[in-house]
Amino acid sequence: MASIADVFVTVLPETSKIADGIKRALAGLDDDMRKAGQRWGKEIQRGLKDVEVDVSADTAKARKEIDKTVKDREVEIAVDADVTAAEAAIDTVARDRTVHVQVDVDQDSLAKARALIGGGGDGRGGGLGGSLSGAAKREGVIGRNLIGA
Repeated sequence: MASIADVFVTVLPETSKIADGIKRALAGLDDDMRKAGQRWGKEIQRGLKDVEVDVSADTAKARKEIDKTVKDREVEIAVDADVTAAEAAIDTVARDRTVHVQVDVDQDSLAKARALIGGGGDGRGGGLGGSLSGAAKREGVIGRNLIGA
């Protein structure tokens, strides 16, 4: 047979509806896969119900190692603390305190008090009055104010 011409033909498949077909096929598989997974899960659970595992451990060797490690251990903790502020605060609170009080006493009231206590008013009286007067004389300014010196 003789050939007059060569013809080339390109065949293109029509795929516009293929995506819907794949979706329908996979949707059907979803149900089948779900049912198969449930079936397999039940089988696995059934198999595991019959399994028992006993676990025991011999910890004697580990206990010996721990005891050996901590036996006769001493712990030293070095503390480097700056206590300057604390010492200053303690020194401030614990310092000696001296208060000088100058008393201004009404002389008439003082004389009455001395008379009641038993002092003679001259600073040499007996009893408590004399003691107060003598102490007042020794104390300088306070003494001058108390006894009128």
